[in-house]
Amino acid sequence: MENKNSIIINKKKLLDSQYNKNGLIEGLLSGFTFALNGLFISLALDKVSVENIITLSLVGACLNDVLAAVWLILYNVIKGRGKEIYRSFRIFPGKVVCIGALLGGPLAQSGYLIGMKYAGVSYAVAISALYAAVGAILSRIFLKQKIEKRVALGIIISAIGGVVISYIPPVSIDNTYFHLGIFAASFAAFGWAAEGVIGAFGTAVIDPKIAITIREITSGIVFLLFIMPAVGGYTTMKDIFLDVSILKIFIIAALFAAISFLMWYKANNSIGVAKGMALNSTYVAWGIVLPVLFLNSSYNNNLFIGGILVLIGSVLVSINPFEKFARGEDNE
Repeated sequence: MENKNSIIINKKKLLDSQYNKNGLIEGLLSGFTFALNGLFISLALDKVSVENIITLSLVGACLNDVLAAVWLILYNVIKGRGKEIYRSFRIFPGKVVCIGALLGGPLAQSGYLIGMKYAGVSYAVAISALYAAVGAILSRIFLKQKIEKRVALGIIISAIGGVVISYIPPVSIDNTYFHLGIFAASFAAFGWAAEGVIGAFGTAVIDPKIAITIREITSGIVFLLFIMPAVGGYTTMKDIFLDVSILKIFIIAALFAAISFLMWYKANNSIGVAKGMALNSTYVAWGIVLPVLFLNSSYNNNLFIGGILVLIGSVLVSINPFEKFARGEDNE
């Protein structure tokens, strides 16, 4: 009997270890694919001939969320969860997810892409990654969650990193609107943080894979019905759909967005939200390196130093790296 119990315990440990390993891989993959999403969106926007940067960025944000919603709907329908999407829309937690989507979609995604166009991909990525620190502050204000010393230190380090990044514009490009881009990217940090605080309630009841699909559908509808008419975006969207080469890039970018969201939520389920957020924040590193390698993006030492500080701060806000990963705990 004792020998049988030992076998069962060993099998459970092996399964737990594999589950934790899968969660770590999913979390890292979510960060990498999110950086790829930003890279491909930037490539696509550079090929569109529109003088108004704001309109161009909003159209890009709209297409990214609409096409990502299509990918996620297809994924869930193939997995037999099509009816679950409709059902979840109708219940109260689903409506809460929709509210969060307005902040994480139109507000955050638009700010993120406007930041890319005015400040550059790497800088927008690094500033947007402050969402972990902003989320901790919002949780303290609205959810009355206590900020531990470790979290406070992470917030301070992230804030210093943000100042370092935005203090000196890159000299090799036209940096007239650099600080406007940094300001726009900060809306992404706020929007994603607010979405996380609001969406925590909804995802506690709804399957995360369904919740993120609802999020993308809601954001896409708001973009299409309200924001595009207001900025005259339909003409630009029509031109993009008529140019297959540009449309293909947007479709690929949206696929990476869908994969990133799915992997992030799966990681949160496997190893906990804190670890999932910490691993997802590695998109800061990829978001700095990939544009430099493939887009010849401009940079300076401030970007790399500030990016590292933001990454370290995000990890400290999310987890205790010296205890959680070492002990393999799943709960925050």
